[in-house]
Amino acid sequence: MDVNARRMARDIVDAIEKDIRAVKRDRWGDVMGTGASGDPTARIDAVAEEAAIRVIDEVGEVNVLSEECGFISKGSDHTLILDPIDGTENAIRGIPFYAISIAIGRSGGGLAGVEYALVYNLATHDTYEARGQEALFNGAPFDSKPARRQRLAFSVQGPCPPLGGMRYKRRCLGAASLEIVLVAQGALDGYCNLGGKLRTTDVAAAALILRATGGEIYGGDGKALEMSIDSNERGGVLALRDRKMIDQFGAWA
Repeated sequence: MDVNARRMARDIVDAIEKDIRAVKRDRWGDVMGTGASGDPTARIDAVAEEAAIRVIDEVGEVNVLSEECGFISKGSDHTLILDPIDGTENAIRGIPFYAISIAIGRSGGGLAGVEYALVYNLATHDTYEARGQEALFNGAPFDSKPARRQRLAFSVQGPCPPLGGMRYKRRCLGAASLEIVLVAQGALDGYCNLGGKLRTTDVAAAALILRATGGEIYGGDGKALEMSIDSNERGGVLALRDRKMIDQFGAWA
């Protein structure tokens, strides 16, 4: 890939952050239309996506799959998978847990083709990145600590399998990409959303980051998650950080 993926992703983050801060917070939730997924597009989503597309157009060498505009082909062998605001409802309500999710990989390669990933927490300015098997938190290698056995904590949306009888405290935080990278970081031990509603744009970046730190993300069928670069594809996921938990997962699958 000729384009510097990290530089482009950082430029997108800077542009989005600048443009959404220029909009009054009480206007972030204004409905601006309907996105490619069929869901309403809030003003904050529209502003963020427009900022990202502007940066990408300046480069002009990468296809785009975004939650709002769908797939834009530029005839490139690489595609940028974008969720301009993950956790829109949190942002609108003033809950400081929402992010920008960017993954860049080979066109047609699905999640397996993702080569670079960035998840940026807009509320805290924390940056999670991965390139291949290297994962970084705020520019430094991840401190990959094992899960705390006595106090497991899962972020759960809807039903979740028993995971070999393990007990865990439940949380529901409302931004899939951030929840999955918190699993990678060890702040959460797992993330479970098996309702079948997550898109490639929700998980592409976070999946690479989690896998680069030794975790794994599964689909609702119990197999390692794979999704195509398609705005219409949806699925359920279970993300696990700890190797022992990953081994026990087979009892559910």
